Amino acid sequence: MLRKLAAAVVLAGLCLPYACDSRAITSVWGSVPEAAMFGVPLLAAVAYALLEFLPPAAAGVERRGAVAFATLRAVYVVLAGAYLIGALRQSAAATDRLGAAVALLVTGALVVWQQGKGTKAQRVPLYLLVILGLAVVDLLVWTRLELQIGGWMVTGGWALATIEETRLLRAMPAAVHGR
Repeated sequence: MLRKLAAAVVLAGLCLPYACDSRAITSVWGSVPEAAMFGVPLLAAVAYALLEFLPPAAAGVERRGAVAFATLRAVYVVLAGAYLIGALRQSAAATDRLGAAVALLVTGALVVWQQGKGTKAQRVPLYLLVILGLAVVDLLVWTRLELQIGGWMVTGGWALATIEETRLLRAMPAAVHGR
């Protein structure tokens, strides 16, 4: 039930003013870099909500969990690389560098923690949240905690969903991988 509530809060937050009187759902498509850095996490948020609210979508992930997991892992690595490159540019501001560093640390810790817990299909929702977490944590630091209602809803919903997914994965038996 908490996962559904968190997904609903995240979706509602995407439609409300996030920061600087802009709504995340409409403002991230301005340029190609913006669409890559913030549009992909937005799509991950929508995909997470679809998994929570549409049982056929969850069943599809259960059937093809390894493929979905591998795809999301590749998306995360590419997106994390883009955040790292953005932070390492000489023209990057200190808040950009700090935001990217904190986002990479938080999401990287989640990626490392979830290894070996549950099946790949059971880890797909957490990977979606990890991808969303890159943008959420980066924007949280970049705006210096000066978010509007939508930003706080997305941040709180993301944190609640992440805590709930990690709690559920912790209860799963360890995954046994073939050689």
